[in-house]
Amino acid sequence: MCNSFKIKSLLHKLPLNRAAGKDGNFAEHIFYAKSSVCNHLSSPFNVCLMHGKIPQECMQTVIVPICKNKIGNISDAGNCRPVSLATIISDLFEHYILSCISPLLATTDNQFGFKPKHGTDMCIFSTETDCVLLCKQRYPSVFSFLSCI
Repeated sequence: MCNSFKIKSLLHKLPLNRAAGKDGNFAEHIFYAKSSVCNHLSSPFNVCLMHGKIPQECMQTVIVPICKNKIGNISDAGNCRPVSLATIISDLFEHYILSCISPLLATTDNQFGFKPKHGTDMCIFSTETDCVLLCKQRYPSVFSFLSCI
């Protein structure tokens, strides 16, 4: 069950100084109103969890184009990437669900992407180290790389 203490502990994960979602609320609204808002949010969060449904208002987003290269042609659609701005309430609910299930999620040391404190540079270093080691041992090996763009 969700309670106000758990919601308060998740407030530091909200991105401050960001654009508001479709509801017009900023993260600062909840962040600075801590106790009064957290008490009121735990009840609807529990209702959503019990019934397995999220209100349509919480699932509405605003899609904003963000320019990839500001020096390039900013009117070119290929130079933009879409960013979806969710409501701050749904962001907080997402953080709550993630905090509940993250202890149950496990990864291996071979996974580098979408993992905290891991990046592609670690993967490149690991692959290079393996390649050098195998070459020194004159072990026949094949490496393949896949790039999804």
